[in-house]
Amino acid sequence: MIELTRSFDISAAPDEVWEYFQDIPAVAACLPGARLDEIRDDGTYSGTVTFKLGPMTARFEGTASIEIDPTDRSAHVTGKGLDRSGGSQGRIVLDYRVAPADDGSRVEIEAQITILGAAAQIGRPGLINEMATRMVNDFVTCVEARLAAPDAAAASAITAPEVKGIRLFLASLFGAFGGWVKRLFGRGGGPA
Repeated sequence: MIELTRSFDISAAPDEVWEYFQDIPAVAACLPGARLDEIRDDGTYSGTVTFKLGPMTARFEGTASIEIDPTDRSAHVTGKGLDRSGGSQGRIVLDYRVAPADDGSRVEIEAQITILGAAAQIGRPGLINEMATRMVNDFVTCVEARLAAPDAAAASAITAPEVKGIRLFLASLFGAFGGWVKRLFGRGGGPA
């Protein structure tokens, strides 16, 4: 299990950001690799999340449920999915809160991510952290652009970019190699 804590600022008022987060199709459009397929009668959502982990593309099909607390501008999200082609399973438990900040809003996120199967073999914690950071940054850029759009039609045309995992995979690989070299040569001046 990987635990992530992130916070980011959005240059819009907390009420505006909170209202935006209640529009689940709009939020899904800003999540890189996400596609919302159905809003079910029981209040759950079904869809897919697709991303690349190095040479592998994982496409998780699953469901999510959201418990909202409007008084605290917070929510609890639980999601699970299955990558049928790779046999991987994923689960996320995420809590978020929208709070006032100096120039707008601060969104605080705490998530627990569990990945089992082939994606877990490739998706080391460092790589998943890198990917999560990139996805959060892309999400914030998309949300800010949608909130600043002149009208609903212009806002709906703005979507998140595709998650390109090969770059993150290579950065993670070279970072791990660099750490190994530092450890190797840091223990007494180098090999004998």
